[in-house]
Amino acid sequence: MDQGLCFRVNTLAAYIEANRLAPKLFEEPAVHSSAVISERCQMGSDSIIGEKCQIADKTSIKRATIGNYTSIKEKVKVANSIIMHHVTIEEGCNIQGSVICSNTVIGRGADLKYCLVGNGQRIDPESERTNEVIVGTDQLMEI
Repeated sequence: MDQGLCFRVNTLAAYIEANRLAPKLFEEPAVHSSAVISERCQMGSDSIIGEKCQIADKTSIKRATIGNYTSIKEKVKVANSIIMHHVTIEEGCNIQGSVICSNTVIGRGADLKYCLVGNGQRIDPESERTNEVIVGTDQLMEI
């Protein structure tokens, strides 16, 4: 490749890393001006927050990309993850090294590590999931 940037994203970790590096090529601010972020939120400078997001108190966001219209409630930890558009993450969740697709609801107190959660899924409260691909029965998963 002569110009630009090219990533091979054939693993979940590579996809997350590409999403972490790509925004550095653009001159847009890391936090959209319409996002509402609590002053009591800990957010790393290496995170990106999209349009109309709401981030509550006592939340920690590190090395993460948060899509538009996403709501993150109190006492949530998000690290090394991609949260797409229109996602709701309830109180007390821990999300690490995961990709959460659009229109998903993560129930209160859920713990997700290295998971891929498909579009429109609902994760039960207090769920503990590790190294899982979570998709609905009407979705096809191709590996």
